[in-house]
Amino acid sequence: MAVAFPIALTIFATLTIRFLAKARKRSSSLPLPPSPKGLPLLGHILEVPKEYEWKKYSQWSKQLDTDIISLNMMGSTVIVLDSLRAAEDLLAKRSSLYSSRQASLRIFLVDGRLMIDLLLALADPSINVRMKCDWLLTVLPYDDRWKVRRKMLQSEFNHVETMRYQPHESRYARELLQRLLDTPDQFMEHIKYVTGAKILSISYGIDAKPTNDPNISLVDEAVDVINRAAIPGEYLVELLPFLLWVPDWMPGAGWKRMAKKWKKITDEMLEKTYMRAKESTAQGEAKPSFMSYCLEKMDLAENTEEQEQVIKETTATLYAGGADTTVSGLYTFFLAMLLYPETQARAQAELDEVLDRSRLPDFGNDEYELPYIKAIVLEVLRWMPVTPLGVPHLVTQEDEYKGYRIPAGSIVFANTWSILHDAAVFSDPEAFKPERWLNKETDANGNVKWTIDEGQFKDPDAVFGFGRRICPGRHLAVSSLWIAASTILSVFNITKEVGNDGKEVEPRMEYNSALICHPKQFKCSIKPRFPEAEDLIRASIHEY
Repeated sequence: MAVAFPIALTIFATLTIRFLAKARKRSSSLPLPPSPKGLPLLGHILEVPKEYEWKKYSQWSKQLDTDIISLNMMGSTVIVLDSLRAAEDLLAKRSSLYSSRQASLRIFLVDGRLMIDLLLALADPSINVRMKCDWLLTVLPYDDRWKVRRKMLQSEFNHVETMRYQPHESRYARELLQRLLDTPDQFMEHIKYVTGAKILSISYGIDAKPTNDPNISLVDEAVDVINRAAIPGEYLVELLPFLLWVPDWMPGAGWKRMAKKWKKITDEMLEKTYMRAKESTAQGEAKPSFMSYCLEKMDLAENTEEQEQVIKETTATLYAGGADTTVSGLYTFFLAMLLYPETQARAQAELDEVLDRSRLPDFGNDEYELPYIKAIVLEVLRWMPVTPLGVPHLVTQEDEYKGYRIPAGSIVFANTWSILHDAAVFSDPEAFKPERWLNKETDANGNVKWTIDEGQFKDPDAVFGFGRRICPGRHLAVSSLWIAASTILSVFNITKEVGNDGKEVEPRMEYNSALICHPKQFKCSIKPRFPEAEDLIRASIHEY
C-alpha cells in the first residue's frame, strides 16, 4: 500500500488537471442541455432521488419545457432523453456514437486489486478495459466482442427464428396453469420458478427439477446482483475513483467485499449451468436449445475453444436476461387484471368465442384471432415498463443536438417510463387501456374486425431499448407474455382476495425501484372459470 497511495495521488492529480482543461474548453463551446438548479461542485447529486428517478426526470423535463436535460453528477455529465423522437434521433439514428457502456466497478464485479487501467477507464470512458468478468453482453462496450455475441443472439431470436422456441413457451405456460390450479395463493412464486425453468430450457435445453433447482436459484442470485449493480452512481467510488486504493477494512470500502461476492455468484452461473448442459447433451438428455443450435454452427476450421467461450457467455446472457424481465411483465399482468376486471371480462369473451372453452390457446392462427390479448400484452409493457430507464448508454464522441453539446463520456438514459406515459400520444396514460392499441375495421357486409395499431409514435418496442442496443430477445419476450396471458385467462378468473372481514382487499399499484422493477407483494384469488376448466388444465400437461 505504501507504493499504491503515491501512484493513486499522482493519477488523481493528473486527472484533476485534465478535468480543469476540459472545463476551460467547454466554456467556449455550445451549452449543455437545460438542467435544474444544482449545487457548486456537487451539481445535482443530492437532487436526484434514490427511488423512482424516472418520475423526477420527467417532472424536470416538463418544468424546463424540454425533451432533453443534463445533470452534473460531481463532474460527470448525465443526459436524460424524455421523448421518443429524442431517443430515436440519438440512440437509434446516431447509434455508432451512443452504443457503448460505462466502465463500472460494480457491473464488471472487479475483485478489488490495484488496476491503474481501470482508474483511467473510469475517468475516460473512451478507454476500453477488459475485466475478468465482462462476459455479460448487456454491459460490454461497443466493440468487436460485443458485435460477435450480439450477432449470435440476433440470428436466433429474429421474428422468424423465435418461432422454433414456441414449444418451450407453450409447455411452460401449461406448467404454470397446473401450479396455479393446485396452489393459487403461491402465484408469484410459481411465476418466478416456471419462468426460470422455461428460460433454462430455451437457453440450455435442460429440464429444471420440480422444486429447488440449483440452476434457477443461481440465476436468481445472479440477476439480483446485476439488477443492483447496473445503475450508475450507487457507490461513491464511481465518482471518486481514487477510492480504489482504500483498504478493504476501511469504512466506505464495503463495495470491495460486495464485488468479490458478486463475482463468485456470476462466475458460478456462467460455468456451472453450462457444464450441466454439456453433460446432459453428452448423455442424450438435453433438448434442442439456443446453446445446441449455436454449437452446431461452430466452424471447426477456426479456433473452437474461442468459439465455445463465446457461446458459453452468450447463452448465460440469454439466461440471465430472460429470467427476471418476463417475471416482471407477468406480475404486472396479474395486477392489471385485478385492477381492471372489465378488461379481463372482454379478453375472456374473445377467448371463448375463438376457443369455445374446448381447448387452450396456442401459437399460430390463435395469435391473429385474439387481437385483444395482444393489446393487453402491449399495454402491460407500456403501463409499467420492465426497465423504466433502460440500461444507460455511453457517448464515445462529443455530439450536438438541438443546439446543445453532449460531451464525450456522458451517460445517456432514455426515460422509457416517461416516453410511454406521454399524454400527447397515450390519452389518460396512467390508466390501463388495451383499446388504445386496436383499430376497428368494418367490411362491406358490416362485419367488424379488430387489428393491432402500432403507429409511428405509439411504439411498443420503446420498452426494449433503442438502436443497436435494443433487446435482441424482444420477440421472445412478447410471445412468452402472450401465451401465458392467453392460457391463464382462458381457464381462470383473477379476482380480489376477500379478507377476514368479508371485504375485498384492494390491491395497490406499488413497485420497487431498481433497474428491473416488480410490483410489491400482492394477493389475489385465482379460480377456474367453468366446470371443464380443470380437466383442460390437467390434460394439457401431456401436450408438450
